[in-house]
Amino acid sequence: MDRYYRESSRRSGAHLHRHRETTTSHSHQSYHLSTTSMPTSIVMSNVPLPLITSETVAVNYSLRYSSAPCINYDLNKRPDRASLSSSMVNPHAPDYAWYSAPALSPTQLTSFTVRITGVEHPVVIVLSPPMGRGVAGVGYITVWEVLKACYDAWSRAKQECHAILEAHQAQSSYPTENSSRLWRTDNQSLYYSSSSYNQAMARLSYLRSHGIWAGLEPSSTERDVWILHTRAGRQAH
Repeated sequence: MDRYYRESSRRSGAHLHRHRETTTSHSHQSYHLSTTSMPTSIVMSNVPLPLITSETVAVNYSLRYSSAPCINYDLNKRPDRASLSSSMVNPHAPDYAWYSAPALSPTQLTSFTVRITGVEHPVVIVLSPPMGRGVAGVGYITVWEVLKACYDAWSRAKQECHAILEAHQAQSSYPTENSSRLWRTDNQSLYYSSSSYNQAMARLSYLRSHGIWAGLEPSSTERDVWILHTRAGRQAH
């Protein structure tokens, strides 16, 4: 009986040892594949979205693109610094009444997409919800909301550039042996290469110097999308 028990134990232990080796080998193989080979991305065809309205959409006259824009505004400054050109000022209206004017016609549209050179992602402006219990919203997208959304997107774009530049600076000042661990991927390519640094510098310089509002016009390539034109002005910080 003792000999049978010892023999069974040896067989069970050997089986368990082999099972552990097999499991470890499979686990190592899976990890190796996941860190050295990336799956090929699936190319999806673009499917055009339905029109947001069958009516012709127009922006408020003050927001339209023009060589002499109706709004004096630098996107490097807060939107409350924006003002109307002297030709647009109504002496009988409150100073900031134009902020609350509808940005779009028809006014019932609840979203509005803008693209801006220097800003990577499209700016999607949506109708603000009611301000609180028993307090209704104005019911349409206002000129102020367009200015604020464009300012926020412009500011985020500058922050993204600063983040890349700061990370690149930290990478350059880190000891070589630690830099290799912190800043390299499995294929030994730098997260923040010199090309990304140069691109961030050029983009930040553009954003600082081309923030003057010139107005919105419909995109010639994307429906229901508007292009915000800006022009050069004084360099901002």
